[in-house]
Amino acid sequence: MGDDGYDAIVTFDRQQMKNHAERKAVFDADLHWIGLRMNAPEGPGGIAWLSSSMLAALPHLLDHRAEEPQVFRLKGAPNQQTQVMTTTPVWNTQLDRIYGTT
Repeated sequence: MGDDGYDAIVTFDRQQMKNHAERKAVFDADLHWIGLRMNAPEGPGGIAWLSSSMLAALPHLLDHRAEEPQVFRLKGAPNQQTQVMTTTPVWNTQLDRIYGTT
């Protein structure tokens, strides 16, 4: 695969690098190994989470200049709402008291 223009494989099999034969095959093919967590939610939310995890890591993966194949275990992007955003109403009763109603 490395001779075919590929630089890395991306997989959900995070146990793969514990298998000596598989790890050696990745090394012999001169490939980097990128492992993603398998416990992503199902459906569109899971696809979005996996995509955001890969996109968040991509600049670091591209900047990483290694002489030999490396193992990258991606930690994954935060997937809880409170980890990535806060939400409040545009208007509420407290603002009514401060600014009055229009």
